[in-house]
Amino acid sequence: MKSINTNQICAIIFILLISNKLLVLPSILYDSTRNDSILFIIGILLIDLAIIMLFAYTNKKFGNTTFVQKSYQVFGKIITKILLAIILIYFLLKIYITLKETENFLNTTIYIDLSSVIFILPCIVVLFYVVSKGLNNVARVTEIFSILILIGIVASLILAVPNVQLDGVLPLFTSSAGDVWESLTKASMWFGNYIILFMFVGHVKVEKHYYKKMLVSFFVGFAIIVLLFTFFYCIFGSSSVIHHFAISDITSFTPSLSSHTKIDWFTVLFYSFADIIQLILQLFVIVYICKEIFQKSFGFWFYAICSIVSILFYTYAPFGFDFIVQLGSVTLGFASLIINVSTVLWFYIVFTIKKKKAQLDDSKKSQLLKNKNLFVKKVDRRVV
Repeated sequence: MKSINTNQICAIIFILLISNKLLVLPSILYDSTRNDSILFIIGILLIDLAIIMLFAYTNKKFGNTTFVQKSYQVFGKIITKILLAIILIYFLLKIYITLKETENFLNTTIYIDLSSVIFILPCIVVLFYVVSKGLNNVARVTEIFSILILIGIVASLILAVPNVQLDGVLPLFTSSAGDVWESLTKASMWFGNYIILFMFVGHVKVEKHYYKKMLVSFFVGFAIIVLLFTFFYCIFGSSSVIHHFAISDITSFTPSLSSHTKIDWFTVLFYSFADIIQLILQLFVIVYICKEIFQKSFGFWFYAICSIVSILFYTYAPFGFDFIVQLGSVTLGFASLIINVSTVLWFYIVFTIKKKKAQLDDSKKSQLLKNKNLFVKKVDRRVV
């Protein structure tokens, strides 16, 4: 059953593009590729565009068939479930990193002392409640909040314009191949959100201007990310590496905007909504994968127990923000790159190899039918 309309999947694409790229990522990339990080992010986003279009084409081509169903047919249930388990663990890490990033963001920009319990308790309750209501509800929430998030981010960018010195992005093309590779591995945990889209194949309605709306959604997100990176490096230059919250720092750390502090808080709150929506989408995929692995639906007690375990783990796990950033960008950087690339390959194989196999199967069935008809004719002649 198709649960998402075209406008809703466009809102999801927009959120997946921007939600975890406007905080610590600009400073992480600047450490490796300096101003060339702008060119790097443009290149990565264009790759994302190709993958999004692959998703759009596949969803339209294969109707109600889902990615997991196709994978069962090509790789079998055991291998598919192993691959899904890897994706599940990967997104658990992504959720944890996003939560830590968001908590530190709020603690640094708005709150004086935000305890982990006060932060995680409402977050987990909201996340599991929205996800428990199903895909249609997740899509509607994303669609509604995406407009508000867009307004908040655009307001931040407009406020930062007077402080932008365009020569701050120069010089360009100074990074070596080794620098680019370092950025690619360091930033991989903050990319790969398109994996969530793969799980939506077969659930998205193909409506009027299907491709055009997705392209508009992508390029709005693309423009926001590129502008944010450009403004950030133009304002802070070589000190960009020490500013971990780009979306708020471009306004709160500039003297001429000191009188606009409340507006800055306003945009910070809206960007926090973007992180929450991304967490909802990530959690939805985790629950979806659990359903596929265990072949069952989950009720109240599953969500209640998971909520309690999540709150306890997040509250008492001895991992700070700096450790988590190091974990995502260095320790697990190459592993996340492998998962991002191999998942696209997995998706491509499932929807191409199976197609050829199906055509071969149809050919065999046709030949068997011809042989059967010939056999029946021979028998009829003998009987006569």
